[in-house]
Amino acid sequence: MGGVQMNAGASYLNFVVMALLGLLVNPFLLVALGAGTFGTWKACQRILDVATAADGGAPQALKWIVAHTTHEDVVTKQRTIGAALVIWLVWLPVLLVISLVTTVALPWLINNVGTEAFAGIWWTGSILSVNVVLAGLLAVPSSVLIGINRSYKAVLITTLAIVLANIAMIWTAWMGYGMPGLAACVLAGAIVGGALTLLIARRTVAWWGIRKPGRADVARMLNFSGWILVWSYIQRLFLSSEIILLSVLVGAVAASNYTFTAYVLQFALSICLMTTSAQMPKLGAQIGAGQLPEARATIAESHQLTLAIATFAGSGILLLNADFVALWVGTDNYMGDAVNALMVLVFVQLALLRADAQSLDAALVIKARALVGLASNLSSILLSWQFYSHSHEVAALYVGLIVGRLPASILFPILVARATGTCGHRASRYLVSVLMLAASYLAGLHIEATTWLNLTLSAVLAAAILSLCTLYFVLSPETRRKLLRLRPHIDNAGNP
Repeated sequence: MGGVQMNAGASYLNFVVMALLGLLVNPFLLVALGAGTFGTWKACQRILDVATAADGGAPQALKWIVAHTTHEDVVTKQRTIGAALVIWLVWLPVLLVISLVTTVALPWLINNVGTEAFAGIWWTGSILSVNVVLAGLLAVPSSVLIGINRSYKAVLITTLAIVLANIAMIWTAWMGYGMPGLAACVLAGAIVGGALTLLIARRTVAWWGIRKPGRADVARMLNFSGWILVWSYIQRLFLSSEIILLSVLVGAVAASNYTFTAYVLQFALSICLMTTSAQMPKLGAQIGAGQLPEARATIAESHQLTLAIATFAGSGILLLNADFVALWVGTDNYMGDAVNALMVLVFVQLALLRADAQSLDAALVIKARALVGLASNLSSILLSWQFYSHSHEVAALYVGLIVGRLPASILFPILVARATGTCGHRASRYLVSVLMLAASYLAGLHIEATTWLNLTLSAVLAAAILSLCTLYFVLSPETRRKLLRLRPHIDNAGNP
């Protein structure tokens, strides 16, 4: 089995393991901690994850540089690793200050938290901050493995470490150590995973080593890492805006309810990302070689697949999510049909935004993407804040997110078109998606699956109908044939 297949297999295995862990561990933590403490725990994780992204972007840049320096000498490659560590050290004081400030502010960033919980939140934030500070350092070996197309080794180790950390979290919660205990498990899992990845990298990478970098090495790393750092903040905000706004404006219980109501959506978004990521190396090569017609075809195919997956998943969630959450953790943890529908719209919008963002990444349109994304993020947060403040309705918060992200929804496709030539998307596909989502919402209001057996049978039937609709009405015939592998594509040279 080749490296690409191994990488993909490891990613999907990680995806399945993460989904199962969440299904098993989250309900246990909810019972052990209570809804308020569980929501506070989730909010602390997300807030610190966004606030402490200032690691210089070195790990992300390192994997791209290693991938592009395959044929360079060993000394140059080792200096590249050294450059990544230098940038991490340079940014370390900034990261420490941001971590300290964010940790101190945490109790006031979660609405309706009593003063008796402040000490636990500060301890939790302190431990999670250590984890975030070390993340850039611990990611260096895995970045090198990804750069040499051996990411499956890093992913498998990460998966193992996450499993062990979650087992430890169950024991910690059962013993009553609360949020600081959970944070300690997360930190321990990250350190164990990083150490094991380092051992694997030293055995796998023949040229592994660290040398003092020159100014040119650091400059090259900075050219990659600067805008990557900006985009890292933007992307984390895109992914975490909902739970952060809910915790700040509504409270910890709302953040807890969000975790369960949006659980399936989070994994559906991951599937969209993995699907488009698989096509980005090919797209980058096509754009680099000036093969713009082929690049446009790849972008169109990627966009269709994203829209199809988002429509399929969103429709299924509109049909069955209320019953799924009720059977899983109880109806008290479901945020209502209106909010569920708006969550699906936010999900579809974000899935399409990230697909376009990945195309811009492959086209090296990094600065413009970051600026548009930043403006869109800020506008969505401000509008959500204003809409909720005037109405005190969670639904209004979601309307603000959707409206605020419209500039990116409009400008990202324009930037893609400028980079590759005209690459329009057929309006009929969007119309089908809207109709499917609307029909699913209306049908979901009348579905009542009161047992797991009924829910499973309903899910199988819904999946069959939605699959046919997305295959034959959202995807083009060419993309559908490729997906179903009914006719292998052969290029003019006779290569598959």
